[in-house]
Amino acid sequence: MFLLICSLMMWLMIFGLGLMYVGYLSPKLSNRILFQYTITMLWTSFLWIAFAYFISFQGQLDSVFLSHHLPTNLMLELFCQLCFALYAVGMMIGATIDRTKTHHLILLSSAWLLLVYCPLAYLIWNPAGWLTQLGVVDFSGGLVVHLSAGLSSLVLAKLLGNTPHEHNNNQHLPLYLGMLFITFGWFSFNMAPVGQLNGKSVLIAINTLVAIISGGLAWSFLAKWHKATNLTVATLNGVIVGLVTSTSAVGIANPLEMMLICGAASSLTYLMMTWIQKTLLLDDVVDSFAMNGLGGLLGSLGVIAIAPETVLPQIIGILVTIVVSGIVTLVVGKVVLKK
Repeated sequence: MFLLICSLMMWLMIFGLGLMYVGYLSPKLSNRILFQYTITMLWTSFLWIAFAYFISFQGQLDSVFLSHHLPTNLMLELFCQLCFALYAVGMMIGATIDRTKTHHLILLSSAWLLLVYCPLAYLIWNPAGWLTQLGVVDFSGGLVVHLSAGLSSLVLAKLLGNTPHEHNNNQHLPLYLGMLFITFGWFSFNMAPVGQLNGKSVLIAINTLVAIISGGLAWSFLAKWHKATNLTVATLNGVIVGLVTSTSAVGIANPLEMMLICGAASSLTYLMMTWIQKTLLLDDVVDSFAMNGLGGLLGSLGVIAIAPETVLPQIIGILVTIVVSGIVTLVVGKVVLKK
């Protein structure tokens, strides 16, 4: 029952992300963005239950459609892990969804799920995975979900170039509602790996709340300090970044450690964001790379601060994630975007 409730809560956050994209982007594109985002999520869901889950967590080619009976626990885990995969794909396409054709999104999401996400999930989350056995700590997806998707969104943004659209007028109501759905689901996003309601999952819920507070306040103060013109967007983005930076360490940290990791990582993410955008001439219309790529990276490094014995496994895990995500997305992007 615990995993079922977590999965249903996370299902809301998946589409809350799409609602946030509507808030970020030009109102003229709202209808197309909602369609493209939804169809991509549906197609990814089909691939996941068809065979991608079994590749990631059983290391074999199998399918829901070929099995006459699946154990209840397996079906619950499949549904729960689907939500992690969907959120990753949603972030991967976010930076370029305003200028990507629908068939390109379908091809990109398919190839990325099978060639980037599934291998990383197997290596880091599967008990038989090499990085799992090495000792990499990635409790709810700082590497598998966020760093991989954020870095891939950077690669795609560079391949596609600048957007032809004007996105100057943020729609605050969709942004706020999207943030509400995402934060609601993220409690389950962080608690789900525990598998049951107990003292550890309750502590993780408190850590998640601490992450929301730390990220939101850090970005608000820094935006005010830099005299940013849109404090609302900065605050909402900070809340999400706080959650992103929590994911690797949320299962091993206490609330004080969580506050320090998320506060420091969120602040660094904000400070690095503007410099990277100017240096890379990056047109990331929803700040996917900064929020997810940098947030996932810094949050994963935060694990080392509270568990120094993980320094080598964490560094190796980060490097593997960067190499797999960057190189595969570059190759896939160049092939798909020519079609």
